[in-house]
Amino acid sequence: MQTTNSTFSNNVLLDGKELYLKIHGMVATVPAGGSHEFLFTIPYIEAYMQGAEIFVDILSQTDMTIKHPQAGVLEQYGFDVCTGRAIYERQATYAAKLPQGVQVSAVCTNREAVALEMGVNFILHEVRDPTE
Repeated sequence: MQTTNSTFSNNVLLDGKELYLKIHGMVATVPAGGSHEFLFTIPYIEAYMQGAEIFVDILSQTDMTIKHPQAGVLEQYGFDVCTGRAIYERQATYAAKLPQGVQVSAVCTNREAVALEMGVNFILHEVRDPTE
């Protein structure tokens, strides 16, 4: 049985700033015996990284949004999120604070005898002032 511990008990930090879940996915074909660096640049002024997921047998990449029937898209929280067979999932019980422009790297090595399509999802929490 798997249990999940949330890094944050709610989306408001002690200083009043708010957290917004953001998941960014990347996909590449990694040749047999080769490696690929998934290099993601933090686009938010401030964010916390909670975890990552690595996938093979990619079924799709999905954008996820919150919509209002009349106003349309209110918020996008999933950007090219990989769906498929997860081969690695790691979410910390704490989060790493990352400023805008810092890069997160995941180097995946394909140990199979054939090329594999591999994907990585980076799980973040964007930090915003409550007035935004």
